[in-house]
Amino acid sequence: MMYLYKNGLSGILGDEMGLGKTLQTLSLIQYLKETELTKGRGRQQRPFLVVCPLSVLSSWMAESKRWTPNLKVIRFHGPVAERDRMKKVVVGEIDFYGNATAAARRKISRRQKQGGTGQQPLVIESDEDDGDTGVDLVVTTYDSFKCEQGWFRKVFVWKYVILDEGHMVKNSLSGISQSLQAIKAEYRLILTGTPLQNNLQELWSLLAWLYPEVFTKNTNELFEKSFNLSKGHFSGAVLDDSRKLLELIMLRRMKNSPGVELNLPPKTEVLLFVPLS
Repeated sequence: MMYLYKNGLSGILGDEMGLGKTLQTLSLIQYLKETELTKGRGRQQRPFLVVCPLSVLSSWMAESKRWTPNLKVIRFHGPVAERDRMKKVVVGEIDFYGNATAAARRKISRRQKQGGTGQQPLVIESDEDDGDTGVDLVVTTYDSFKCEQGWFRKVFVWKYVILDEGHMVKNSLSGISQSLQAIKAEYRLILTGTPLQNNLQELWSLLAWLYPEVFTKNTNELFEKSFNLSKGHFSGAVLDDSRKLLELIMLRRMKNSPGVELNLPPKTEVLLFVPLS
């Protein structure tokens, strides 16, 4: 993932379930915070965004608390009033306890000195370099993102947008896929244990989200025609090129892959024949 980052590329972490995609991603965020993004005092300029299913939202929060306790991580989920409060925390207007941050107080003070009343809507610039403002990582669900997609699109050019269970965007025509397509991010990362399931068109949907400028709508037809066994379509050249591309932008490991040491005993399969009652 650092190879992709240093070369300005988005990518796919396609490890099989149970190999620690969440921990690897948190490690990437922590490493970038420590080595690439900080500027002496203060936090990185723009936060990371993780969009995940509701079923793993608590897992992300627990894993981040366990492995990366120094990251400021916020759970963006809940009713409208709670989401509105979280927005103020994310942009650095208030802290996690609801108190105005030092940056917010200074901004109000500057406005008052300039003759303002201090009653104008408060907006904190996303490039404030204060240690007590904003967050490092925002974790939200697909449903919450869809409800607040307008805010997510305009509040930042996110450093990373990470899709957990990223095969959620395998259908490019779905509502969630189209809402995620418009988000602004410097890097994009897909986490999925099943990067390919049915056909090359699903691969195109993933690539179109990772590289929207390259895989435009008119390139969809190539993937659709290159592998459709129901219609007898098969292109070995396109399949080979797709594999070469995935080898560059995707890390895919299985439990039995070389270098993966889980200390598990060999899998035992037992066939049990049960007669009909």
